[in-house]
Amino acid sequence: GPWLIDPYHLPDPLANVWGGMPLAGDITPAVRADTEEALSQRDLAGPRDAESYNAGKRTDPAAQLEKIIQLTGELPAAVFWAGDRSLSEPVLWRHLRGINMVLLPRSALPLDEQPHALEDHASALFRHADPNVMAQIFHNISTVLAARLFGPSDLIVFKPEPVWWTDGNFAWFSWNGGPAVSASGMPFLSVEDVANIERNRKAGLKRRAVLEFAPRIGTDRAAAQRQILDAFDRAEDFELQEADDIWKFIEMDVTYGHRFERSGAYAAAAKELSYTELSAAARLHYAENACRKAYFGEVA
Repeated sequence: GPWLIDPYHLPDPLANVWGGMPLAGDITPAVRADTEEALSQRDLAGPRDAESYNAGKRTDPAAQLEKIIQLTGELPAAVFWAGDRSLSEPVLWRHLRGINMVLLPRSALPLDEQPHALEDHASALFRHADPNVMAQIFHNISTVLAARLFGPSDLIVFKPEPVWWTDGNFAWFSWNGGPAVSASGMPFLSVEDVANIERNRKAGLKRRAVLEFAPRIGTDRAAAQRQILDAFDRAEDFELQEADDIWKFIEMDVTYGHRFERSGAYAAAAKELSYTELSAAARLHYAENACRKAYFGEVA
């Protein structure tokens, strides 16, 4: 990705697979009908002859996009951008190049990086060709940020992994907020934008953790889920923020027992985890050594 699509090939884009929500609010039959009518009446890009477009044939957009996605194999890159006649490849390329980086407030940086930030904001790479990233951003997106990210496009469609998007197979987002936004410079994410993204990220990580760790705990799925989610929350209590660090903590909880750090046998591990002035990697390394010594009588 990214992929530029022509909605003329999808004359009924919302009939069967509306997985997202318009920014204005809940989907209603009137909203659905208005959007379909607007797309069907657009002066769309490219030739309009029957040979090129198989004019008049109504297609299932889910089936069309599914065929394209199959071509990507295991690559997590299936983000589709649609618009009217003015959305040519150069126009879309310039827009996407302009949003390759975003500005984050300093409070959004990892805790151990915030004291070293020289400005109130920091730049970060925006992986707009990754549907999993797009799912975390576009769920509950603010109108201001949406206007900047849509740019000259009217419709963005992507297919994230199920842990990142539970509302449907494809996520569809249409822009009904006015004319295209022409802006220069990096998009700015507000504190509220970052908080929304973090909530979506955390929810997806929790679903993924349950899928990965639950089969190792036992046959009681509900009890396994409770243990994993509790371990996830406790990892955050120790200021572990990155997914790899949280996973390592959950791995220790599964290996050494639920709430291992609260057991007297693993008091040394709890002490190592509490040294938040050290990096997460260092704390986890020393905590793992303490656990191994208590459990196996050895240190790696």
